[in-house]
Amino acid sequence: MGLFSRTENATISNLKLLDANMSGLNWIGGLVGEGTLTTINEVETSGTIKGSDNLGGIAGSLSGSTISNSYNHATLEDGQGLKVGGIVGYFSGDIINSHNTGAIHGYDKIGGIAGEFSGDITNTYNSGTITGDSSNVGGLIGYASELTSITNSYSSGNIQGDNTIGGLIGGVDQELYNYYNVNISNSFSAGEVTGNTMVGGIIGFTWAFADLDPEGDVIIITPYFYDTNCGWWTGGGPSYALGTTDTKNVTYEETIISSFYPQSHPIYSANPPWDSNWVWSICPGASYPWLKWENRTC
Repeated sequence: MGLFSRTENATISNLKLLDANMSGLNWIGGLVGEGTLTTINEVETSGTIKGSDNLGGIAGSLSGSTISNSYNHATLEDGQGLKVGGIVGYFSGDIINSHNTGAIHGYDKIGGIAGEFSGDITNTYNSGTITGDSSNVGGLIGYASELTSITNSYSSGNIQGDNTIGGLIGGVDQELYNYYNVNISNSFSAGEVTGNTMVGGIIGFTWAFADLDPEGDVIIITPYFYDTNCGWWTGGGPSYALGTTDTKNVTYEETIISSFYPQSHPIYSANPPWDSNWVWSICPGASYPWLKWENRTC
């Protein structure tokens, strides 16, 4: 259910769906209920959207698709279903230059951008409050089911659930244990992350160990190695980057605003590793970084 019930090999662009009031059961999205090989660009949604499994502000479920320059401001309410995301409930493909500001509530696999996800998220953020009644709740992704990359992205909303709760990703699929399955670079979490078990500032639970880049700006989840280093989350709650007990010795510092510039983590800089492509901006010492395309001012 959506403005378009189902799409295939479709392109949708330059469309606003404002003050929507939608309610259904499964595969509910403001724009698309269910789709494959679909390209969505410059779409905006707001209002209230209610449903169960596969619920998203823009799409309920999309496979092999691309979403870019698109925004959800709608509030999403899910009963006891799975896969709820601010942009999309279930997704495989690429999400670029997009964001969610809407409050999201669901049961399991709940994310600020996607409930269940595989693919690449780039230059994207969530600022909405994300609440899950059960497990796999994350600031960007509730559950990473296949190879996943997050680059130049962040979550600033508060994240709350029962177990497997992470500032960026809630849980990582067990079947990917033998692969380099998650890569997070130049990204951070700034919201409060709370839960009862397996709560991490970056990832709630993964079946693998964490091999951290020496610069501390990349997390690669692998089954073989772990190292102690530092990465970044800025909110309160967990003492560890990863909530799984296997990686309890991987410690991250809880960074404060002033550390981003010009001290130990110079995101706003022409020097690697953070901003070699000039994608970030900041009010030095007064704000967390933001993406240049947001067009904020100090």
